[in-house]
Amino acid sequence: MDEDRRRVVRLIAIRHGETLWNAEGREQGQADSPLTPRGLEQAVAIAERLRRQRFAALYSSDLGRALQTADFVESATGVRALVDPGLRERHMGIFQGLTREQMAAQFPAEYAAYRADPHGYAIPGGESGRERRERSVRVLTALADRHADDTIVVITHGGFLLGFFEHVLGLPPGNGWRFRRRNASFNVFARTNGYWSL
Repeated sequence: MDEDRRRVVRLIAIRHGETLWNAEGREQGQADSPLTPRGLEQAVAIAERLRRQRFAALYSSDLGRALQTADFVESATGVRALVDPGLRERHMGIFQGLTREQMAAQFPAEYAAYRADPHGYAIPGGESGRERRERSVRVLTALADRHADDTIVVITHGGFLLGFFEHVLGLPPGNGWRFRRRNASFNVFARTNGYWSL
């Protein structure tokens, strides 16, 4: 093989369809909530788009909302989903299942600390934004390394993608908000000779 040949992996990263807790403004973390009727429509639309896309592998977080989205892609494309727990959302610990108002009322000190430093603060029973970002880079880079010169699809979560956007674009922690990661969003990254780009 030519040592100078560019090795490019295309990674299509998709956020799961809308869930009931998304619609209610509840923090999901690694707890789960079913897809809404709108979320099911989004999953069908993503599956139809991927039906027209050639790719070598399909990976999914093991959380129900991602697996439910992956089921539609699997049915449409015939590519079996491989489950990877590393693709999970940030563990939000004591905040899981709560709205912002409930977090502030039930855990005022912890919520204030989280608001002051959402990236560095490790939520009790959960993880920090820094830990989630490091996990997203580690897991997606490992998948890219496994599929040199291929296109792969990953179904994951909004917060997981936030950290990866920041890493790829060299943004300081906390600046991922500039990129809306809507439910069922379709994001394409490339890893060329070891370097990521969006």
